Amino acid sequence: MPIALSEFWTRLVHSGIVDADGCKRLAAAYSTAHHDQPAADAAELAGYLVQTDELTEFQARALTSDIATEIRFGRFIQTSDQPALPLGHWLPVQMIGSLPGSPPRRGFLLRVPAAQLTEHLGQWLSAHASLAHESLQPFELYGSPGTDWEVFSRLSPGRSLSDLTRKKKKVERRQALNVGIAVANALTAMHTSSFVHGEVRADRVWMTSQGDAILLRDPSGPPRVPRADQSLSWISATESPGAYAAPEFADQQAICTVATDIYSLGCLLFRMFVGRMPFAGNNVEQEIAASVSQVPEELSQAIEQGEAGDPVLRVIAFAMAKNPAARFASTQQIADALNAILASLSSPSAVGMTTPNNDSEGATSAPPIAPVQSIGTAENKTTGSASAPPSGLPGTKSGESKSGESKSAGSKSGETKRSGSKRKSKTKRRSKKPAALDQAGTPQGATTPPSPPSVASTVS
Repeated sequence: MPIALSEFWTRLVHSGIVDADGCKRLAAAYSTAHHDQPAADAAELAGYLVQTDELTEFQARALTSDIATEIRFGRFIQTSDQPALPLGHWLPVQMIGSLPGSPPRRGFLLRVPAAQLTEHLGQWLSAHASLAHESLQPFELYGSPGTDWEVFSRLSPGRSLSDLTRKKKKVERRQALNVGIAVANALTAMHTSSFVHGEVRADRVWMTSQGDAILLRDPSGPPRVPRADQSLSWISATESPGAYAAPEFADQQAICTVATDIYSLGCLLFRMFVGRMPFAGNNVEQEIAASVSQVPEELSQAIEQGEAGDPVLRVIAFAMAKNPAARFASTQQIADALNAILASLSSPSAVGMTTPNNDSEGATSAPPIAPVQSIGTAENKTTGSASAPPSGLPGTKSGESKSGESKSAGSKSGETKRSGSKRKSKTKRRSKKPAALDQAGTPQGATTPPSPPSVASTVS
């Protein structure tokens, strides 16, 4: 039986979506859109609010159901009952308190029970929340000592790059360049602050409905090596970590470094531009073994052709060099190289392209790249262990925030003006207080974070 219109208005206010003044605003907007006829039916009004993006389809169903469904959880309102992979552990929500008439602050929520909130976990969460970049997943922390913490990540609606590439093998060249530049810039922000990502893959790139690429990250602990238990991650794995693993991981004691992130970014670029993964295998061990001994034919040909070869494939070959010391020295250099290629698409006068070498941040002619090189023949001074962020990293100590206040504002979607792909990476540091982070030399993957809270615990 349909609910009364008055009951629908009451539920709207109770849910926190609007207040009494907001109801008047919505009623006036509906009347204007319907030739000055006021709303007379709850279902019809709910449908209009979905069309105008005031409600999601899930919210409309919940608010017009015969039996009232609770969709408000503290300062957050549930927006869907279908979590979006790879954020399967997170609840889709919007935040209460958006300005009247402004788009709701939507994203994903994960609640960390107080029993799981160790000092180590709190330090990692605070450290990640202190690091913000327009192409890096943001985090806002809410809670106080002895209580559950709420981790809110503001993300526009979208889906993973992995989902997109399964349906469309190759990514259009310009879009792929923009995605590569965004991911490279996000990694630069992390590396500049002594973070290593460790899981650069297509299922860690969130593509918004506006076409922006956001690099997802697990804030619960140190980066995971490919052989680590992926079920402990707060972000679900929908792809094999071995498919993006650097040859260094043939050594089971190897750790995640800047150089392994660069290699994984090369694999991601290869997948977007070629339409398949560079190596095949039935499991992580076979994929790592293939990365040690095999070279994709496309990369070999690009190197043999020199300046006549596809410049994107030459960049990928440089990023995927077998020897870590022969790769790009930084992800910023990859972003610069991809920006040069992107500019050439719009500039007929652009001649060839350049790639930076490891001795300079400037652009020089691409150095010769031996497609198959022995591992560890030269020291790569740009890499290092990052099992825990250094103590000098900006961050907020666990439990420092007052109850109900955000521990870190994070990066607010839509507030950072995007100036195109040529923009260099900028890192925002939100706190000058160093977090007392664990300095133990524990290899990545050896530190076991708590299991990810389930959606059920998030809404309990």
